[in-house]
Amino acid sequence: MNPTVQGENLADPMGTVAGRVASEIGTALTAIEMAVDRLERKAEDPACTVQSRELSAIRTQSGRLARLARQLLELARPPSAAPTRLELGEEVKRTLTLVRPELGRHGIELRFLPWGAEVEVQGDPIRLREALLALLINAERAVRSSLDGGEGEWIEVQVLPGDNGGGEVRIRDSGPGVAEGEEEWIFIPFVSRWGGEGMGLTISRLSAAGQGGTLGVERDAEGKSEFVFRLQPFFGEEES
Repeated sequence: MNPTVQGENLADPMGTVAGRVASEIGTALTAIEMAVDRLERKAEDPACTVQSRELSAIRTQSGRLARLARQLLELARPPSAAPTRLELGEEVKRTLTLVRPELGRHGIELRFLPWGAEVEVQGDPIRLREALLALLINAERAVRSSLDGGEGEWIEVQVLPGDNGGGEVRIRDSGPGVAEGEEEWIFIPFVSRWGGEGMGLTISRLSAAGQGGTLGVERDAEGKSEFVFRLQPFFGEEES
């Protein structure tokens, strides 16, 4: 048996494993969905309420597995072949336009604090956007889970130059924050406090590492937690 699967990146064993697992999940889900469709057609009799509830539960869990498969495929996606020069403020600004309407519908104010000049970094624009979106979704869930609720909820995104070149994005919110001692624990796969599948923060950290950057939780001057995404300065030459 040939263990090599077409399209695998053998230099990235984690991505290879993630891709294979996602493929296996997808194959199993296809069979499950087909079986559920057949059973639902047989269970159209109003008297079959228990069976209908069970089929609904199967569909719900299948949906969770499908989302997990998509996240694993994201892990398997190879990074860009060459480093790309990015203006961090513009990349962040474009990403925020994707979530601003949804946050507004939930009464959450989105604050953007750009740096006064260009902040050049090296990265992959697609991976950067997806990592930032995962962090913003996490922040939204944290804010909406807050016991305070009501008005005055916010998410703040700040772009700053790095201490040694490059740049960083700091994301903080009005939610309860990350408890002391849990700064690393929350990046463990399938750990989820606010709902979801528990992979978003893990993928964001791996995405940062894949771009030569880092993602972690730090404390501001008041001791409140904030996510800090750092990227390296751009030194290479872009492909023409």
